[in-house]
Amino acid sequence: MIGIKLANGEFYPVLNEDDRRARKMVLTTVRDDQNNVQIDLFRGKAHARLSETEYIASLVLENVRTAPRGELDIELNMNIDAHDNLNASAYESSSGERQSLSVSLEYLESSMFEFPELDVNEPEASSAPGEAERAEASGELFEEEPAEDDEPAEPPAPARSPLLLAGFLLVGLGIVAVLLYLVFILLKGDPVPALKAVQLGRP
Repeated sequence: MIGIKLANGEFYPVLNEDDRRARKMVLTTVRDDQNNVQIDLFRGKAHARLSETEYIASLVLENVRTAPRGELDIELNMNIDAHDNLNASAYESSSGERQSLSVSLEYLESSMFEFPELDVNEPEASSAPGEAERAEASGELFEEEPAEDDEPAEPPAPARSPLLLAGFLLVGLGIVAVLLYLVFILLKGDPVPALKAVQLGRP
C-alpha cells in the first residue's frame, strides 16, 4: 500500500500498488493560521505501523491561505501509471498552491529512504479509507501556533538610581518643611501686648 502519515503519527493507506485506479483524498490543516502543509508519503502493508513502512517522499505546499484549523481543503491525488510510476499531487484551491511528484516503483524497490525524525503534533482521530476521503495532514513543518493571548511585550521600566531617588526625597522634605513654617507664621499672628498693672483709687 501507498499511504500518508497522519498528524497523530499513524500510517494511513490510500492506494494499492496493484490497483491502477486513481485515488483522491481531501486533507485539512491541524493548526490555526498555518501557511505551510507537508504531506509525507510512505509504503507498507495496510495495517502496518509507521515504523514498519518505508518513506517515499513529501509534498510541501507553502504560502497557503491562513485560516482556522480544518477550514482549508487540500486535495491529494495519487495513481500508479502503466510504467509503474507513482504519481502524486497536492493542491489548495484558495491559494492556488500546488506540488506534484513522480517516483518509479522499481526505483523504490532498489532504494532505501530515511524519513527525517521530526516532532509529531497532538493525536487526531482518523476515518476509514474511502474513494474520496477527508483526513488531517501531517504537521511537522507547520508554522508555530501563535498564543491566543500573545500581546507585544511592554518595554521594561528604566532603572532609577538610588542617589536620584534620595535627592527627590530630600527636595520633597524641604518643600514640606517650608510650607509648615509658613503655616506656623500665619497662624501665630501678632503677639498680644502684656497687661499693665492699673491702680484703682479715688481721684
